[in-house]
Amino acid sequence: NDYNSNDDADLEIVSFEVGRMNGSSFREDDTIDENDDAAVQFTVKNVGGESTGTWKFEIENTPDDGDDYESKTQPSLRPGQSSTITVKFNNPDIGKYKMKLVVDSDDDVDEEEEDNNDETETLEVED
Repeated sequence: NDYNSNDDADLEIVSFEVGRMNGSSFREDDTIDENDDAAVQFTVKNVGGESTGTWKFEIENTPDDGDDYESKTQPSLRPGQSSTITVKFNNPDIGKYKMKLVVDSDDDVDEEEEDNNDETETLEVED
């Protein structure tokens, strides 16, 4: 097992990438064109020993006017289970965006460790 069965639930960001959408596929790229649909893709895993229960995530400073994105409720993850999530932003504004991903943004999950709940990546949108 790649989780500790003696621990509480523990959401961990395994990967966080920025880029663009190519049809229905995500393409990692730190620099995109303003005509592209910007996107982020991340994988979160429950490395704890209990199910997480429902949870949410937030992405700060998106290429959509620099606004924050708050997710709908996400389904519970069992111990060792992971989920890959893609969020698309149509018509991104030109600029450089240091986006911060925060999982369990509403602190709904009683976690073993909270230090692995955020990650930052930068996306540049050019004309």
